[in-house]
Amino acid sequence: MNANTPTLAASTATGQELASFALPIISAKASLKELVLADLQRVLSYVKEHEQEFIETANECSAKAVQKTLTQQRKELDKAQNRISELNILFRKLYEDNALGKLSDEQFAFLTSGYDEEKKTLTRRIAELSQEIDNATERSADVKGLSHWYADTQRLKN
Repeated sequence: MNANTPTLAASTATGQELASFALPIISAKASLKELVLADLQRVLSYVKEHEQEFIETANECSAKAVQKTLTQQRKELDKAQNRISELNILFRKLYEDNALGKLSDEQFAFLTSGYDEEKKTLTRRIAELSQEIDNATERSADVKGLSHWYADTQRLKN
């Protein structure tokens, strides 16, 4: 071992040295906590003072997010329904080719098995999307109703 290699004894910090490193970290954590708490209190104070405006803004943001999700789900639903229509056409054509002897029974079975699986998957997804869209539409109507109820109660208070 040469003179520049640190030894275990030289690299071991004392409790006092560790405390001098830890105190600024603990102090920074406490300061951060105080800053977050102060900011949270400021936001809550604003919400109390501007409650109606806050509720309207929150409802608008929520409605926009719901609308965006609904739009995506409706697009996916349309795409899945269109694909099922395409699969039905393909299946009919394969059936006709098989009936006319253009395709063997083995070829027909092989080609249609993949379509059957895809159709089952799409059918399940269509059911899921339809349910999600219905649920989101109902929730949206509930939120609007609650919002109107709250606005009415606020008018009655004033």
